Amino acid sequence: MAGKLNREGFITNWLISGPKLADFSADCSFDDQLAYEKYMRSVLRDGRTVAPPEDIALDQNSDLDMPWRYIGGGNWFVDVSNFYLLPTRVELYACADLLVDQAMEMCADLWTYTAIDLWVNGELTATVERPVYKPIIRKPIALKLKRGANRIFIRMQNLGVRDTRNIIGLQFKEATEAISVSLPGDGAEELIALDTALRGACVCGEVIRFTDGIPAGVSTEPQGSPLPDGAIQLPGGTKRAMIKGSGSRHELMRAVEIIGNIKPAYIEQPESEEGRRDDLLHRLAESKGAASARSIFSVIARYTLGLNDASDHEAIRANLKRIHDRVDCSDFTAAGVIRLVKMFDLDSEILAEIRKTFLHYRFWMDQNGADGMCFWSENHALLFHGAQMLAGGMYPDDLFSRSGLTGRQQEALGAERCRDWLDDVAEHGFEEFISSGYMSVTIGALINLVDYGPEDISKKAAHVTDMMLKQLSRHTFKGSVFGPQGRVYRDVITPFEQGVQAIINYVNPATPFHHSEWMIFPATSKYRVPDGLVQMMNAVISDRYGCANAEIALEKRKNYLMTSVASPRADDGLRWRGICFDENPDRGSNLYTMSLNERFHGTTDFRPGVYGYQQHLWYAALDPEALVFTNHPGGTVDSSSMRPGYWYGNGVFPAVKQEKNLLGAVYAIPDDHPIHFTHLYFPAEKFEDYFQRGNWLFARKGEAWLGVWCSEPLEWHDDMLAKCELRAHGDKSAWLCLCSDKAADGSFGGFIARCEALPVLFDRGRMLLTCGDFALRYAVHFDNTQYV
Repeated sequence: MAGKLNREGFITNWLISGPKLADFSADCSFDDQLAYEKYMRSVLRDGRTVAPPEDIALDQNSDLDMPWRYIGGGNWFVDVSNFYLLPTRVELYACADLLVDQAMEMCADLWTYTAIDLWVNGELTATVERPVYKPIIRKPIALKLKRGANRIFIRMQNLGVRDTRNIIGLQFKEATEAISVSLPGDGAEELIALDTALRGACVCGEVIRFTDGIPAGVSTEPQGSPLPDGAIQLPGGTKRAMIKGSGSRHELMRAVEIIGNIKPAYIEQPESEEGRRDDLLHRLAESKGAASARSIFSVIARYTLGLNDASDHEAIRANLKRIHDRVDCSDFTAAGVIRLVKMFDLDSEILAEIRKTFLHYRFWMDQNGADGMCFWSENHALLFHGAQMLAGGMYPDDLFSRSGLTGRQQEALGAERCRDWLDDVAEHGFEEFISSGYMSVTIGALINLVDYGPEDISKKAAHVTDMMLKQLSRHTFKGSVFGPQGRVYRDVITPFEQGVQAIINYVNPATPFHHSEWMIFPATSKYRVPDGLVQMMNAVISDRYGCANAEIALEKRKNYLMTSVASPRADDGLRWRGICFDENPDRGSNLYTMSLNERFHGTTDFRPGVYGYQQHLWYAALDPEALVFTNHPGGTVDSSSMRPGYWYGNGVFPAVKQEKNLLGAVYAIPDDHPIHFTHLYFPAEKFEDYFQRGNWLFARKGEAWLGVWCSEPLEWHDDMLAKCELRAHGDKSAWLCLCSDKAADGSFGGFIARCEALPVLFDRGRMLLTCGDFALRYAVHFDNTQYV
């Protein structure tokens, strides 16, 4: 069976060999980590010319000494994106055969973030010299194809550092029906057919159906039961499953989730605050294990409860190795080790190992050393500054090798940087506002300062922690946090499973529970949460406020919530200005660190047309499960580990505006971005009633309802989730969302009638969305900070 180009003209069936990984570093010194990584990318290519091998076949090793394997799954790209704790050289080969009936020259776009050599029928046809972090590179090329089979061979080289986009895409814009795709060697056609069968499976609740009955060799994990009609019944209550297809030589898999079975978790907890802390400590202590990346937090819990034993020394040493090796996120571990030293009398041998480790640690990018640690994001920066201050105070008379400073000097410098960070956040608000994955990290960094910093820093840190808890509580609706977010991950689709939910449950045990090891910090701290937070969680709020460079709207009612970040802000101004490109910036200032964070992790100065990262722009929710939002994805399949991903973040920012319970979003996808659709997250099973009519989609849950209008025809699409996604294809699209309830509209039917009577218009020429007095115009912006 030959494959076809997909509807967008991408090859989606490939053989790949690799990725092959090797340590990589550059022997030079930079006091700007982004500049160092840019330099490493510039010298990454090894200079070899690797011509296509004559024999390429499934399972046969390439000269990378790794086998050729099939990759498909409907992904528009060869996507082996990954996270690397240390700088790594990544090399990969990709191969496909294009079949055409007559000789022709075809224009195509090569998409990548990496260095590329592309060969067609043994001739070097295109080269991308240097990798980038973002945005994606688009290289127009011309391919001379002969009649019959045409071998495409690609060699990819990239710098692996933290989250890394190892992506290749080859897209044809014309005569796509004239091209078929085959793969070298025996067995490849069988894999294409098996891949097509798996992707065509339909998930209906806990039942998986296939077009022509259960294909040979297909099973599920957990194991399901065949049904008489040729479907598979999964075990009751299954949340996540794998559909497996076994061919004669290979196995393919498709992950699926049963959204109806993914629900908030509530646990019984002691009534007293002291009892709840003890219960939390026992939960944290149970996650013991030296192999864990942050098992030091479990060690703290075990010491606190008096359950520690000699085996905990193994876990401490494993964590010290992470600090010694300076892997990314070793600052997380350092915060835990410092807390352990401050809280307990440790064995003298362990204390000596801790001292040695910290004396040779790199506490900031202006200190000697080459590694891939992220210093500049909001949580990382405070963790590094706090560690520099507290470790310096632990060893005041010792010399720290990488800075050449004594402990007292380290302590003073770290304290100055902590004050700078705290003052900026107190004045401007959080850059990583309401962040599902990082607020819990930030609270750990703050609590260490509350407990062990000098008096002024302790007070400032307590004040900023209060700010965080109040913001999160205001954005809590029916027990779960909903907000636009500075950084977000896939759990954006299930807010009750987000890391930040652990903080909310710590404050209010009546809310859904979520485990986070970071709760060891407040659970062992003198810090106490401020009064009135539970009342904020349950309050009706209508507000618009500034946070960092963002303008956030919150409309929280008894029966629904709508919240968003404006793109652009109403005043189209800035609360602080980045200084990365200034002639002589103060590189030791927190403003410079914030500017680096803006470059790498994306701006909080939201403007349409700017490349996005992990920012989440809006929510409308009737409860923690029945919610909707739109985004322009950065990946084309739900399993992609891209940042931005499929559901989290945006490839390109839209224009967004909210007025009370009405929100508009207008998208314009440029030619230099490969993904030309936007989509709506709409978990149909979570609503009690829903239907489409014309451009409208309506949904009801209890006495609340919402309507979503789109300028483009909406198409259902299933990937890991079934009946949860509607796509709007095309370069331009406008969305409108309206929430209401029985108190305002009387009945669901009355709400529908009012929506359908609204004068909603989208003028594509003027890029203007209007609905009566509501107007949102898309005006493209450019931000050179987003090119890394």
